[in-house]
This record gives sequence, C-alpha cells and structure tokens, in this order.
Amino acid sequence: MNLYAATPGAFVGHHDELAEALHASAAEAVTNADLSFSTRLAAVEAPQRLEEQYEVNIALGIIAESQGVDIATAQERLRQAAARAHISEGQAARAIRGLLER
Repeated sequence: MNLYAATPGAFVGHHDELAEALHASAAEAVTNADLSFSTRLAAVEAPQRLEEQYEVNIALGIIAESQGVDIATAQERLRQAAARAHISEGQAARAIRGLLER
C-alpha cells in the first residue's frame, strides 16, 4: 500500500498511528516513495524510446556495413551527422532508412 501526502513531512512521527489504523506494519512503511511519479512517466515514454533505439540500431548497422567501419565508428558518425543537421540521432536514423527505401 502506498500513501501520498501533500507535504514531504506529513507522515513524520505518525508511522505507528497509520500502521495501526490500516492494520499494517510500520516497519514496512516507506516515505516519499516516488512522489513525482517519475517511474510512471518513464514507463509511458519507454515504447517511444525503444522505437527510437531500434531505428538507431538499424542505422548503425547500415552505416557500419556500407562504410566498412565498426559500430563505435558508425555511432560517432551518426552522432556527428545529427549534430550538424541539428536533429536527434533518432531523426537522423530514420532519414538514413528513408533514403534506402527509395
């Protein structure tokens, strides 16, 4: 069970009372457990990040194969190309794939 309060110190000194009222153990209480919900927000963004990483990985393979370089060199070339174009590495990766699909 997670309990949230409006202020960070709302439960200070009240663990035993809360545990008794909720028929729980104060020893298992956690305070300020991810109050920003950052893990939920990260989970929501995960599919997009995975898709972008997939695109980057494909582009790295294309660069490495076509230019006869290792993945580390391909990664640096993709990073530099994205920086020169003022776009993300994911956008650069999609552009590389788009050029091949023509």
